[in-house]
Amino acid sequence: MADQLSPEASAEVRAEVTRLIEADSAPPVLAAQWLETPLGPMLTIAGADGLHLLEFLDRAILSRELTRLRREIGNIGFAPTQC
Repeated sequence: MADQLSPEASAEVRAEVTRLIEADSAPPVLAAQWLETPLGPMLTIAGADGLHLLEFLDRAILSRELTRLRREIGNIGFAPTQC
């Protein structure tokens, strides 16, 4: 990864992605979850048929991918956190 986001920028992007995912109130077909990695935060989105997205948070294409997944497959919701 070339340049990592600052903690402030990362929080802003994460909030925007969360807003995009939670914008639709329809029942989710796909489950999203944040994944912390040594290289930076990633967003994972999976459905019953497997993994659909695994992207670093700082990728400009992320919002387009979320729109594409919602259009082609269905609504996205955050998976319940497991401890």
